[in-house]
Amino acid sequence: MATTHAARCGSRMGLGITLLRYGLFIRSRDVEAELNEYRYYDPQSGETAEHLSSQNMWLSYLLMLIGFFMIIQSNLEYYRASKLRAVILTTEHRV
Repeated sequence: MATTHAARCGSRMGLGITLLRYGLFIRSRDVEAELNEYRYYDPQSGETAEHLSSQNMWLSYLLMLIGFFMIIQSNLEYYRASKLRAVILTTEHRV
């Protein structure tokens, strides 16, 4: 439970950064799997690293997209809250 706008927006931004970094981690792991394809071969199912890489590609892009939009949204929400705070503070001094 966040008590301030800064805490709420900061926690959302942290989650967005985490999702973005996890998506990048999946992409780098897929590149490593393609380089070492023999290690990721499952003889029972016949899946190779290329097949596994194509499955994870969409997941990594989705995580990076969600993370990016969460970062943008939290920045915009904090900016709006700080602008509203500034307006409220200036109107209090006029009264």
